[in-house]
Amino acid sequence: MTDYYTTVETGLISLLRSELADPYFPNATKQVMASDDTVLDNGNDYYAIAYPGNFPVTETANQFLEYSWEVQLDVLSRWNTTEAAAWAAFKPYRNAVINLLNHTLTGRTLGKTNFVRNSLASSEARPRYIPMRGSNPDDPTFTHIGQIFIVTVKQIVPGE
Repeated sequence: MTDYYTTVETGLISLLRSELADPYFPNATKQVMASDDTVLDNGNDYYAIAYPGNFPVTETANQFLEYSWEVQLDVLSRWNTTEAAAWAAFKPYRNAVINLLNHTLTGRTLGKTNFVRNSLASSEARPRYIPMRGSNPDDPTFTHIGQIFIVTVKQIVPGE
């Protein structure tokens, strides 16, 4: 059987890698991926990591199903120096992702991914500071600012 979620996730990852390569993802294959937090320490300034979320589904006809896939997209930027500098880097990056996903036809169809009718990004939580494990676990050093986007993707697929 076809893995329709993977089709959606791959479309989202490909879209981000291609449309935001400049200036955010110059090493896109090491910055935008599915379910891999280990990349956060590879020296890049921006990351987007996709994780599976909810998948409400309804039957639209005897032969078709409509999925509302939720991809949890963790949007992160590196904390290089000060808190002010970290926010100054995060906000435009966050805005670029929002604009791509919500305000372009390419983004709303995930680059014309198979069976995708529409997608929209939203967020339920505020951005957060992310500490990485350092030499002293009682004194974490903030290394990233991140926010989880919920990308809801409407996909109509044939019943198999």
